[in-house]
Amino acid sequence: MEKDDATNFRDFVVEYVSSLPLSQTENQPYAALLLSTEAGQAYSRICAGLRKLAGRELLAVELYAGLLGYAGTTASKELAKIVVLTIRALVDYEQRMSDLDNICGEWESGF
Repeated sequence: MEKDDATNFRDFVVEYVSSLPLSQTENQPYAALLLSTEAGQAYSRICAGLRKLAGRELLAVELYAGLLGYAGTTASKELAKIVVLTIRALVDYEQRMSDLDNICGEWESGF
């Protein structure tokens, strides 16, 4: 059975959080925030938006704005920061994959 995006996000966060020194009081609120249902739902909306925008020729700034729109609003200012960082990471990843596709195309055509 394939996991949904929110579950994948939670599993990633659980693995990440296990590497944090949770005995430090300052890490506990962030761990709780990342493991919240709202964080998983925001990530799920971002992934759904990325799938809808996939295959389109968009500038990075357009992809960023589109994904931000799909993410929607959050009740927490801290979670909003995490959403923005997540979208930036996804846009960077997509840009790198696009660059790689272009390089591979150039290789196939013999430069």
